[in-house]
Amino acid sequence: MMHVPDTRSFPLRGFALVETSDLTLAQAAVSREIDPHRFTCATSTDLADSRITCVRLPRTRLFGVHLGSNVLALTPPSRSLQMVVPLSGELLQRRRDGCFRAQAGEGLIHAPGEPVDLLWKSHCTGIVVWIEQQPFTEMLGRMYGATKPGDLRFRPVIDLTRGAGLSISDALKIMLVELEDDQSLLSRGVTTKQVEELLLTALLHAAICTDDRAPQRLSAGFGTLRLRRALEFIHAHLHEDLGVQALATITGVCVRTLQYEFVRDLGVGPMTYIRREKLARVRQDLLRASPNELTIIDAAARWGFYDPKYFSKLYQREFGERPSATLRRDG
Repeated sequence: MMHVPDTRSFPLRGFALVETSDLTLAQAAVSREIDPHRFTCATSTDLADSRITCVRLPRTRLFGVHLGSNVLALTPPSRSLQMVVPLSGELLQRRRDGCFRAQAGEGLIHAPGEPVDLLWKSHCTGIVVWIEQQPFTEMLGRMYGATKPGDLRFRPVIDLTRGAGLSISDALKIMLVELEDDQSLLSRGVTTKQVEELLLTALLHAAICTDDRAPQRLSAGFGTLRLRRALEFIHAHLHEDLGVQALATITGVCVRTLQYEFVRDLGVGPMTYIRREKLARVRQDLLRASPNELTIIDAAARWGFYDPKYFSKLYQREFGERPSATLRRDG
């Protein structure tokens, strides 16, 4: 399993980016380095003992992250490729095709064109790998003949204990160890290009689906069978007016049990989860449309939001911008 070579050490401890209990400062620090981020504490306003480190390589950026509270990280769709590897604790990722969970020994993939919607569970420590767009697309062309990332399908979760995933794990271990030694060949730039290319090659081999099998919506061990059944039902009927009692009936448990399992594994109750999923669908519609093709009122009503003022408030709180700003965005 992927682990920090010295378990007493924080990953990339010599490359501090920010150490703070102020969520706004952590958000600003990460946004300056890569894509704009919005952090929201899911359980409290206190970020506790949170720490982020960062190493900037020619093609890659590596972050060591520890967030002391349940934190939801959101970004707009990105053209870059990202992988998040929990070293301890667990991460939950929400994508258009479902919810996915990763623990030590697994990596979550954020494919180009997908917004990042990631829940860091309290006291989770992990590594974030961010690949610049140009080397990423060049490698896609060489390996798969693809002209753009949208031509390929990316797995949401990869196994880092075997196959190409094991090569990813080995490359990251080399980086973690050698970057802490300023006399190592990697730190001196002698082997930087080769190690970065190894990491990117292995990452693409592990992440890109080369067969016709659809990725599993929920990784092995995610929640209970009841919770998985509830999520499958939600995603199949998201256009309908869903209620927690109906979900409880579908899953064969009482409302309190269902609410407990949602909060335990997803960090939010079932109705909050449904509302966020509906808001995400509205956002997808707004991003894909031009202002003269779709009105905000129509897009909101399509997913069950009929009060424009209330919808705008929910939307801005969820995504950090007004619906009109999303609709006006260029591509």
